[in-house]
Amino acid sequence: MRRAKSAVLAAALVAVAVSSAFAAEKKDLIVTTDGKSKEVTAVLEENFVHLKYRTGTTEQKMKISEVKQVLYYDAPDDFSAAMGLFGSKKYEEALPGFEKSKDAAGVRDWIKQYCLFHMAECLRRMGKINKQNLRTAIDRYGELLAQVPGTKFLCEAMYYIGECAAGLGEYDQAVAAFRKLQTEVSNKALDPKWALEADIAEGKVLETKKDFMAAQHKYNGIVSTATKQGLKEVANKASLRQGLCVLAQNKFDEAEKFFMDLYNGATGEGTDMRTVKGGACIGLGRCYLQAKDYRKASVWFLKSAVVYFTSEEFHPDALYYAGLCFHELKAQDKASGEKAKALFDDLLRRYPESEAAKNAKKLGYGGK
Repeated sequence: MRRAKSAVLAAALVAVAVSSAFAAEKKDLIVTTDGKSKEVTAVLEENFVHLKYRTGTTEQKMKISEVKQVLYYDAPDDFSAAMGLFGSKKYEEALPGFEKSKDAAGVRDWIKQYCLFHMAECLRRMGKINKQNLRTAIDRYGELLAQVPGTKFLCEAMYYIGECAAGLGEYDQAVAAFRKLQTEVSNKALDPKWALEADIAEGKVLETKKDFMAAQHKYNGIVSTATKQGLKEVANKASLRQGLCVLAQNKFDEAEKFFMDLYNGATGEGTDMRTVKGGACIGLGRCYLQAKDYRKASVWFLKSAVVYFTSEEFHPDALYYAGLCFHELKAQDKASGEKAKALFDDLLRRYPESEAAKNAKKLGYGGK
């Protein structure tokens, strides 16, 4: 879900955009996952099962899984401005707009769930710098689930409550949240992908606790289940975590084969696939790094950083390890030293609070 973390979340983040034409006509626009669009008199409800809308005097429904986004004609100006700031990653600046719009007069019920969800999302993302924001994010997700129990963001909210708890080091609470989501998926016949995503997140908790064998065993089961359910991207994601567990146990030959097979065999499109391939590149690079084959390792780290850069999950490590390779080679040629500095400078600029940035500083880059 980064969690994350997915195409579902990406669609949700752009789900409200309003053009002046639709506002003038006072019609909502539904865009479906097959790229088609439908003008309707009004979208009446979006929940975790269906979207209900009215055309003229006729009410109809479609599965929420078939909906890519909804363009609402009556979005308040403050909300539209906040969404623009959110899209520009100006999360702290976006918060007041969502807060002001949440209970705006004359707006339909959709506004509340969108505002609460995006407020929580702002805080979760701000939590990368200040972890206290993660606790506030948990409260906001909880507020969303309490005030809009049928929210279309049900799975996302429950998943990110667990992720935020894990970020705070509250691992028992995180596992409880992930298991609660799995129960909800089963009880309400929700998208089975979310149950597996929650299981992967629980595996990451095991990794944090250094129980790599248990995590590896869990991921193996997820791969099997996801493959049977036709969820190839989830299976690839679990396979990547499985390989990282093998690597963490210093089984470098086994890990190299694992990552190479994953890199060559992973198929699909979108952010999740690029993240899997980028992670496999880092795994391969680390195998060659431990063998002190710095040039070969740098190729894979750079491939992850440049070709498959999609999220913050692996990008800081890709920049750090690529920089480390050239740092080790700088005694051989001046160009390597310059490349190391450029990579570390980029890392420190983009991710100043990351562990990778802290490790770069220990090597003497970017000051103390």
